[in-house]
Amino acid sequence: MAKKNITIKPKKNFMPSEVDKELELKLDQWVTGELSSIPTNKTNKEETYRFTVVIPTYLHRRIKKHCAVKGLKMKDVISEILENEFPET
Repeated sequence: MAKKNITIKPKKNFMPSEVDKELELKLDQWVTGELSSIPTNKTNKEETYRFTVVIPTYLHRRIKKHCAVKGLKMKDVISEILENEFPET
């Protein structure tokens, strides 16, 4: 089965209160998995380690929507937060 991709771009001069209902619906569908995810380019050669963190669904959705609107990857945002919290000594 072919996968469908959707690209969600924010409006110019985007303000969270200005999100139209259609975009909000698409974001909700994408976050819940009803729409396929945005494709990623796996060219990073850096050694990585995978771990699982259990967080509430509402927080996961909030992070995922924020990243989608800003055009960011959740992995990058969370990695940056962890880097800031745990700097190399």
